[in-house]
Amino acid sequence: MSDFGTQERHLAGLPADWAVTTVGELGEVIGGSTPSRAIARYWNGHIPWVTPGELTALSTKYLVLTRDHITEAGLDSCGSRLLPADSLLVTSRATIGSVALVRQPTATNQGFKSIVFKRGCDPSFYFHLFRRLIPELERRASGTTFLEISGREFSAVRLPVPSEGEQRDVARILDTLDVAIRSTEHLVAKLKQVKQGVLHDLLTRGVDDNGELRDPERHPKELKESVLGRIPRSWTAMLLREAADISKLAGYEYTSLVRYRDDGEIIAIRPMNIKNERIDLSEIQRIKRSVSDALPRSKVKAGDVVVTYIGAYIGETALIEEDDRFHLAPNIARVRPLAVQPEFLLWSTRHEHVQSQIRRFTSVTATPSMTMASLRSVYVPVPPKGEQDELSQRVVAAHRRQLAEEKVVLALKQLKLGLVDDLLTGRVRVTGLCNDVAA
Repeated sequence: MSDFGTQERHLAGLPADWAVTTVGELGEVIGGSTPSRAIARYWNGHIPWVTPGELTALSTKYLVLTRDHITEAGLDSCGSRLLPADSLLVTSRATIGSVALVRQPTATNQGFKSIVFKRGCDPSFYFHLFRRLIPELERRASGTTFLEISGREFSAVRLPVPSEGEQRDVARILDTLDVAIRSTEHLVAKLKQVKQGVLHDLLTRGVDDNGELRDPERHPKELKESVLGRIPRSWTAMLLREAADISKLAGYEYTSLVRYRDDGEIIAIRPMNIKNERIDLSEIQRIKRSVSDALPRSKVKAGDVVVTYIGAYIGETALIEEDDRFHLAPNIARVRPLAVQPEFLLWSTRHEHVQSQIRRFTSVTATPSMTMASLRSVYVPVPPKGEQDELSQRVVAAHRRQLAEEKVVLALKQLKLGLVDDLLTGRVRVTGLCNDVAA
């Protein structure tokens, strides 16, 4: 989240034709309450009743479904108010500043300060604006066990008031981006499922000489039983130590990466950087080339597969695709393929039969771990070379489509981040932007 700096500085830079008001002047601020759980007739009615935790996991603008419902008697018993549709829910304790609009009359518990807007206010505009006001809300909050903002402090927060038409246009642009982000994220989730399905089929059935998946029902003799379950008859279930050279590296050559950290050109791969079958470069640390050269056993090269074997990310794998760029931090093993093609080795380690072995070998302690001997004793499927290439190409095609859509999500989020700051401060006016974004 970007930070406008102090709220007053933000307000000082608003366009001359924008007004400034307080939350209390936007509409009525309403708190919530909880009926007694001990009285059954207060619960399981028809009135939606929401708690703050339901907003923190919400990915859409509107809250439609709630976990609990209360009765009219329950609502009356606690002095709570029923919020009309299009009221803005704002969490006001513990996690401060989560927001949602309600589609239907809804009640809340005491963890909210909700706004019932006056005429002339576009609820969607203030939904987007309040997501940027979290620093100001937190600044005004107090408490020892957890932070909470009072109704008085909440009502006193000052914020901009563009014309109703401009509010509506800004909200439409940001809503359009939100819809695009959510739909693309859903597509990514589906593509991940497709990839897993492709991976399962290819690594259990393989492809025949005609490029077709083997059919275990029509041609059962083409498959055989193995420690990995049923696999094609031409395949081998091979110990990882036979299929690759496995080395335990950086963690046993030095104990603290921080000591060597620098703005150098070599990227130190940590377990957290290995996810979704690739090296995630969003949170990297760098070290000097001289440090990397002094620790040659921790270097990796193109074609190596890296596997985490200690900690929360145990069993994550990725393929190194560049020489002389990466250096391994502790708790990662380098698996250098010998009897198997690198890309196929990567995808075979992601198969459920292989991952189940890793889980079986993992110790159940505060810090999950597996020994290098156990890692070397994992079985992997090894098809003939030509089939390895064909299977890898098919999985990679599904993987690349997933990555392409993930890049679209990232680009949309970056576009929205910039537009939110510009549109909600008035630095960029909405004239002509609506059609551009909608297009």
